[in-house]
Amino acid sequence: MIEFGSDFFNAMLDDSDSGFTNRYVCYLLTELYHKLFKSIGIEIDLEQLAKTLQENSLSVICEKILDILTTIQHHQIQEAKANEEHTNSNILEFINANYTDPFSI
Repeated sequence: MIEFGSDFFNAMLDDSDSGFTNRYVCYLLTELYHKLFKSIGIEIDLEQLAKTLQENSLSVICEKILDILTTIQHHQIQEAKANEEHTNSNILEFINANYTDPFSI
């Protein structure tokens, strides 16, 4: 997702379209990400996003949007790790509570 956004923004910055068109495309892309994240239960700070879209420089807008996506990605990775650790702990707890080692004395 971040790689797609990065490639997209780089292509847009290399293009010679008008700044207004590029700004509108940034808005559409952020709307796409917002709807995508909302559908999977991730909330984006819309106020921060709106402030980002008001920047004068298109490259600053792109950089800040990628920073937001990177932050969300890191949060998701940490949450997945925490969920995995919790699941592993529950499995070990269940095994220790319900099974005994037949070879122990």
